[in-house]
Amino acid sequence: MRTVQRIRKHAPRLLLTLTVFMALSLSMFAPVVSADTTSYTALQIHDWLVDTISSTDVTVTTESTVHLDTDHRMVIDDLSLTASGIDVGLFELRLEFDDSPTVKALITLAVLGHTPKAKCIFVVEYDDSKHNIQVASIQSDSLEFITTDGSFSPTLSEDDLNTIVNVVNRIIDASELSVTSPGGELIGVDVIGAQLVTTWTAGDPVLLTAAEIEGKLDGMVTTLAEKATDYLQAGEVDWNIAVAVVSDTSLDIDASFTAFGITAALSGFNIEFDTLTASIENATFSIGTGTKTVTFSAVGEIGCSGGVPSVAMASLTLGDEHPGLRDFIVDIEPALLDAIDQAVDAIVTSTGLTWTFCPTSIAVVGTNVVLTSSGTESLDIRLLPGWSMVSVPVVPDDPAPTAVFAGAAAVYTWDPQAKSYVVPLAVVPEQGYWVYVTSDRTIQVTGAPVTEWQSQLLQGWNMVGSIYADSVLVQNLSDNPVNSIVRNAVYRWDPVLKSYIASTAVEPGKGYWMTTVRDYTLSMP
Repeated sequence: MRTVQRIRKHAPRLLLTLTVFMALSLSMFAPVVSADTTSYTALQIHDWLVDTISSTDVTVTTESTVHLDTDHRMVIDDLSLTASGIDVGLFELRLEFDDSPTVKALITLAVLGHTPKAKCIFVVEYDDSKHNIQVASIQSDSLEFITTDGSFSPTLSEDDLNTIVNVVNRIIDASELSVTSPGGELIGVDVIGAQLVTTWTAGDPVLLTAAEIEGKLDGMVTTLAEKATDYLQAGEVDWNIAVAVVSDTSLDIDASFTAFGITAALSGFNIEFDTLTASIENATFSIGTGTKTVTFSAVGEIGCSGGVPSVAMASLTLGDEHPGLRDFIVDIEPALLDAIDQAVDAIVTSTGLTWTFCPTSIAVVGTNVVLTSSGTESLDIRLLPGWSMVSVPVVPDDPAPTAVFAGAAAVYTWDPQAKSYVVPLAVVPEQGYWVYVTSDRTIQVTGAPVTEWQSQLLQGWNMVGSIYADSVLVQNLSDNPVNSIVRNAVYRWDPVLKSYIASTAVEPGKGYWMTTVRDYTLSMP
């Protein structure tokens, strides 16, 4: 049985990075409850952050594949984990052996569309008291981080290397890996034929096949994922978040996380807002006793489309504490900013976060963070080549179909009285439309958001629209007279499959076929 005591020892340091992402875009994640303005206290923001982290599951999405070849090499690939919609995968781990305890490693990760690499040389040993293989040491000049845009070799002291070794071994301990020694000390590791061979000062060599190694690895990763989930869901035990709103100035967040005996801390993370720009200047991230510290500054643009929030990172710069790391971040900045954007999008998607309105400004007013809207919103509508069935849940400045669906080859709607398609004179939220385009495009429509409407539908089939921001379950649609809607006969068009799909909800921006047994009034929501 998993316990909180075990959780306190074992947790992913990646959590701190995810919290930074969430904190930077905190204003876009808050559950807006007003149509024009809403405000949040420090306590509300703190509780939301804690609830979000505490509800995170870490799951294994793909199990490992092991390859043993004749070149003294073992390759592990296809392993991946997911947390808050973010996939972190082991694209490839390449280990090279020479029948000694020394191992050369090259690891390639798959993170948010990018494949960063790291390489090092380390020595392994057998720990008889723990019945597992541990890392004894890491070669000081062998550690290097590599991307398509640059590389970085950190300068590490002996204490730094020992700390890394200690963390790696704690992870091995947490995984509950068990290895049986035939006797004596481990003196060699190699791949011979299709087997991993370990040799000892006493006893026969121990042979492992690829399938046996896969079994051990999958057990390790599953155990670590379970403990990481427990660690997050335990709440503020070994991780802590402090939130303050400095009057008319900034939203301040400090955080600390203790995992594998190491404490990582974030301080001075003070977010200032200018319209929809969020900026942080000279925040500090430290590991361990604080001797390893880096300052950083960041700027991001808060976005929103159709009630779905987003963030577009504009810059991320490091201070001068570690010039090599600073220059490395400069080299990889475009890829790093893109990864942060994707991380935020993944969190938004996985948690189903939406706004009832898209703010046009965010500000610290008094001791509250305040979101306001000017009364107009923008909605992006994706059109794939061919026909798409859409709706427009805003009142556009120019409702003419040629203005709303600029560049479309054809636009039609259904006339339920004439029982035929017609060219619409104006685009309205309660109506569905067929739009034909010859190439993939996204159109943006700006106007006052429509969050409710009533429409007179006729007996038979009708094309209907949607409302802004929220999906509405078909079972919650209001009809008068009641029981007029045939609720199991609501369909939307899938432009990829080019076929109709039965729908249980009406989503913003999509058009739907609905059938009714009599004339009635449909109210949405």
